Amino acid sequence: MEWVWSLSSHRYLDDALIVAGDVSDNLQRLKLTLVAMRERFAAVMFVPGNHELWVRNGNWTNSWEKFQHIQDLCHRLGILTEPTKFSSDSGPVWLVPLYSWYIRPQDGDGSLFAEKKGEDPEQAMWADNYFVRWPKRDDERALAHY
Repeated sequence: MEWVWSLSSHRYLDDALIVAGDVSDNLQRLKLTLVAMRERFAAVMFVPGNHELWVRNGNWTNSWEKFQHIQDLCHRLGILTEPTKFSSDSGPVWLVPLYSWYIRPQDGDGSLFAEKKGEDPEQAMWADNYFVRWPKRDDERALAHY
């Protein structure tokens, strides 16, 4: 937050900023950050990362519910979450948020996981295994398909 508040309050007022997630799983901290960014930039686009979807304090039934709340929060704050066309000196530019989830190696084809030396190949220590909770589903497809 110290870095965020240190940004100029007038230098970027003609610029758009893409905030690509992993700001915080704490929604109050996320809100403060987005408000500060919105005050410093002409437009702010936000796409939640996996950390925003962590469910740790009992306020959310699951990560999908929290995602919907984050989308509503962004809408109320004037933070862009939908495809948006901007004008530039070179012509129009579209910013298009992509909402996605990763495929773990054990979930089948399509994983971009690259094993690192010394890392647990079962990813047992990944915080997402403990803090991300999805609604019950009838199918066995990977979460990325959901």
